[in-house]
Amino acid sequence: MNIEIPDNWLGKPVEGALERALRNPNPTLPVSDSILPANNTGLNKEDYIILPSQTHGDYIYGDTLVSMKREYLGKNWDESWNLLKSDGAYMLNIRQFVDFLKLLRSGNAFDEHGNKVQPSRLMELYNDITEVRDPWRSEWLDAKFNIQVVGKKWAGLVNKDVMHITYHIVNSQGVLTEVNEPLEHYLANDKIPGINLDDWIMSVNKHGLPTEDNPDGELYYWKPVDCRVARFDASSGGTGLLCSGGPSFVYSLLGVRPARAKI
Repeated sequence: MNIEIPDNWLGKPVEGALERALRNPNPTLPVSDSILPANNTGLNKEDYIILPSQTHGDYIYGDTLVSMKREYLGKNWDESWNLLKSDGAYMLNIRQFVDFLKLLRSGNAFDEHGNKVQPSRLMELYNDITEVRDPWRSEWLDAKFNIQVVGKKWAGLVNKDVMHITYHIVNSQGVLTEVNEPLEHYLANDKIPGINLDDWIMSVNKHGLPTEDNPDGELYYWKPVDCRVARFDASSGGTGLLCSGGPSFVYSLLGVRPARAKI
C-alpha cells in the first residue's frame, strides 16, 4: 500500500516543516495581536519630541511622541516590550528610528506642548545615540526577523526561503497591530565596517534597512538573521545597526526609547 504525502497541508508546505519548527520554537505573536496604548495623560510632555507623521510607500504612521530618554535599562527585548505595553507605550521600529535621527539632525523639532526644542539639545540627543565614544550605549528596536518558505513545487515554482520582518503599525485611534512582511531591496550581507551613516539616514527602504547600493562607511551593519531582533549600538569601538541580536541579550546600558501615539 502506497501512501501519498501531500505537498501542502492547510495551506502550509509540508517539506521542511520539522526543520522550521525546530528553528523557531518561540514564534512571534499572531498578526492579529493588538495593543491599545494609554491616552498619554500624566506624562511630562517636555520629555517627548513629536515625530511628525510620515508616508513610506504603503507604510504610514501618524504623529508620534518619542522619549528623549532610554528607559527600562538592563532588560531583554521581550521584557522591554512587556514593560512598554503595561505603560501604554511601544518601541520605535527601524523606519521610525531612522526618521527620528533625521529629525534630530534637522535641528527643528517640538515637544508636545508645541515648544521648539533647542537645536543644541537635539544635537546632544543625536550624539548620545550615534557618537563614537564611551560609554557603550544601545537601544532595542521593533523588528524581529524570521524566514518563511514561499513557492509551490506543484505549480512549477521552487520553494525559496524569504526573510520576513515583524513590526507594529499604529492606526489613528492609537491601536498598535503587529504585521509580518517580506523584506525587499535590502542589504543582505554583513558590512563590518561598514555602511555610510548619512546615506542610511537619508536613503533606506520601507522598513528602514540599508539598500544594496549604500556606499561604504564606518557604521557596522549586521544583516537580518532568522529569529533575531534589531538594536542600535554605539561605543568607542564604533556604531552599528545589529539585525542579528538575540532577544534574550541583557546589558546594564541597553534600554529602549518609549514611543506613544499622539492622540
